[in-house]
Formats: sequence, C-alpha cells, structure tokens
Amino acid sequence: MRLTAQEIKNVGVAEAETAMYDGQREKLKLGTESMAVAISVALKGVTDRTQQHDIIKSFIQDYRFEADKSGYYFTYINTKIFMHPTLPQREGEDLGNTADANGVYYVRELYENAKKGGGFVSFVFPKPPSMEQAPKLAYVAYIPGTDIWISTGIYVDNIEVYKRAMDARMTEELNARIYTLFGVIGVALVIFFGVTLLVIRGLITPVDAVAKKLDDGANGIYHVAENLANISSRMQDGAKSNTEELSGISASATQVGDMTQRNTDDVNNAAQVITKTLGVVATAEKEMKQVSETMNTISTSGQEMSKVIKTIENIAFQTNLLALNAAVEAARAGEAGKGFGVVAEEVRSLASRSAEAARNTTELLNTAINNIGKGVQNVKVATETFSTIETEIKQAENIFGNVVTASHQQAEGITAIRHSVDNLNKINEDNTSHSQESVTYSEELHAQSDILTVAIQTLKALVHGAGKG
Repeated sequence: MRLTAQEIKNVGVAEAETAMYDGQREKLKLGTESMAVAISVALKGVTDRTQQHDIIKSFIQDYRFEADKSGYYFTYINTKIFMHPTLPQREGEDLGNTADANGVYYVRELYENAKKGGGFVSFVFPKPPSMEQAPKLAYVAYIPGTDIWISTGIYVDNIEVYKRAMDARMTEELNARIYTLFGVIGVALVIFFGVTLLVIRGLITPVDAVAKKLDDGANGIYHVAENLANISSRMQDGAKSNTEELSGISASATQVGDMTQRNTDDVNNAAQVITKTLGVVATAEKEMKQVSETMNTISTSGQEMSKVIKTIENIAFQTNLLALNAAVEAARAGEAGKGFGVVAEEVRSLASRSAEAARNTTELLNTAINNIGKGVQNVKVATETFSTIETEIKQAENIFGNVVTASHQQAEGITAIRHSVDNLNKINEDNTSHSQESVTYSEELHAQSDILTVAIQTLKALVHGAGKG
C-alpha cells in the first residue's frame, strides 16, 4: 500500500514523537538511577539526617536540565519532603494526601513505584518560571542503602514544542520536494508526449523500457524517503538534548570534583595541625606526670628528714637533761667538780642550740612539705586538664577522619556520574551511527535520481534520432 506525501510526513512525525517520548523516558530513568547511585556512595555510613540532607543538597540543589531549566531532582522519605531544591520551605511536610488538578495523588504513586523498584508517574504540576499547571512525566527510584527515594521529571509540553517545530520543518521540506517532483513529472510528460508524436512506430518498446525505469526510480525514491523518515524518528532523542545534558553533567562533575579536592586539602591540613597539637599535649602531659612524681618523691624525702630532725631534737633534749644532771653533780663535788661543771654547762648550751636549730629546720621542712603538697595538687589538676584536652583533640581527629572519608566517598560519587556521562556518550555514538545510515540512504536517493536522469537522456536520444530520420 502506497502512502501520500502528507501521510508519509504524518507517519514520520508520529514515529518521531514516539521516539522522543521513549528517549525522554530512557533519559529520566538513566539520569535518576545514576544520580541515586552517586548519592548512595556519598551517603555510605552516614545515618544522621542533617548530614544526609546536606550531602544530598550538595548534589542536587543547583543541578538543572532541559533547555528552559525546568528539570530538577527532589527527594522524599515515605511521603514527606526530605530535600527539595524548589520547595525548601516545605521540607518535612507530608504530601501523601495532596492531589494535582486532575485528582492524581502523585506523591503516593511515586512512593508506591519506588517501593516496587522504580517506575514512571504522570501528573500535573506548576512549571517554572511562570508556575502554570503543565503535564509532567516523572521517574522515581530509591537511593541504594537508604530509606530515601529520589525523583525527577520533564514537562510533556516541551516535547509538544519539539514536535510542532519538527512538523513545520518537515512540511516545508515536503512542499519543496512536491514542487520539485511536479516539475520533474511535467518535464517527463512533455518529453513523453513529444516522443510519442514523433516516434509512434518502432519506438514503443524502448519508450516502455524508459517509462519502467522512470517508474522504478520513482518507487526507489519513495522507499528511500520512507526510510529517511524512520531514521529521522530514531535520531530525535539524542540529536536535540543530549549535548546539553552532557555539558550540564560534566560541569556538575567538575564543580563537585573541585569542591571535594578543596575539602580534602583543608581537612588534611587541619588533621596535620591536630596531630602536631596532640603530640605537644601528650609530651606536656608526660612531663607534668614526671614533675608530679618528682614532687611526690621530694615530699616523701622531706617527711623522712622531718623524722630524722625529730630524732635529733629528742637527742638534744636528752643531752640537755644529762648536762643539767652533770652540773648538779659538779656543784655537789665542790672545788673538785668545778671544771666538770663548766664542761656540762657548755654541753647544755650546745644541746639547747641544737634543739633550736632542729625546731627551725622542722618548721622550714613543714612549710616546704605543705608547698610541695599544694604543687602536687596543682600538677594533678593540670595533668587532668591535659588529659581532657587530649581526649577532645582525639575526638576532633576522629571527626576530621570522618570528613576525609566523606570526601573520598564524594570522589566515588563523581566517578559514578562520569560513568553516566559515558552512557550518554554511547547514546550520542548511536545517534552518529543513525546519521551515517541517513547519509547512506541519501546516497541511494542520489543514485535513484541518476537513474531518472539516464532515462530522460535516453528519451531525448530517441526523440533526436526520430527527428533525424
């Protein structure tokens, strides 16, 4: 069954529209799943909701796609908004009972599709920047390893805009080809009738052959045009949007990569400072402990010296008593004990001075021991303070270690995004292959045109030959 030119155009537009819808669905699915994988790597080991929110925000807050920047990602937990780049004021709000203008509970349906492993949902939603209600197609999937699902969508009216533009271009090209075809047919008819009048006899068979060639050539052009329409419908997906998608993803990957590198450098520098500080604190704590031990030793020695002095004081007291008794006995002896009395008096005087010196030394030692005790207590307090500081620094060191780990996880997330870019590059390669097919069909179309040209030249030759005869 042959189709008219208008029908061929309509079929081409319809197939292109179908291909665009299929391509957009594949783009939504691939983009959502790739972003989910990248974020899951960055969230690995993170359970704090605030930290999860901030990490997700660093990925999707400023990310936009589509030519009018109407495409963005958003996240929910069950039916509550978790992180939403365009509705931050409503984060934490439960939208499970919220319906669109057509009565579709789109949040519920997105949540149910996420629980099934991913899926598409159609609904009506305000379109930025005018925020007028527009039909939207969204894809949803869970972020692996979390209870958070992520979704994104495109506004279907964008596809309608592309469709109308493509329809206008194909109509213009079709009209141009129809005018050209009518011209060729007119020339062919003139040639045909002229040849018929000049060479009615003897040329019927050659003219039939030429007419058959013209008919075959026309059929060939028809099939080539049909093939070109099919190829064009398959090329619509990659040819219109993938270049912008690749540039956007590459820019995002570069931005996140630079931010991750800066974070890693800052954290490494801070970790080095903390390590040095920890070493200084540990050394100071060790020296304070040594000072405390030394002061304890001095205090012990002072107490021992105090005992020795007490013994000396007791000896001086006993010596003083003995000297007193000796003086009494010398007095009783009279003149014979006079010299002995002098010696006894000197001994008693020496014993008194020894006792006085012992008392003074005891007071000094007691004062020193008291001061040493206070010093030991101060050193103990200082040592405990250093221990507290060391504990706090170790906690800070652990926190920085977690930040370093998060930076490495972000780097892994960037790698996942780059894998997504590679997938999109493959789509572009497929489009390039389709373009090559279009070139091949175009060459075939030129060949069919050559067949028509040769046929026309044959008719001219027959006409000229008949004229000469």
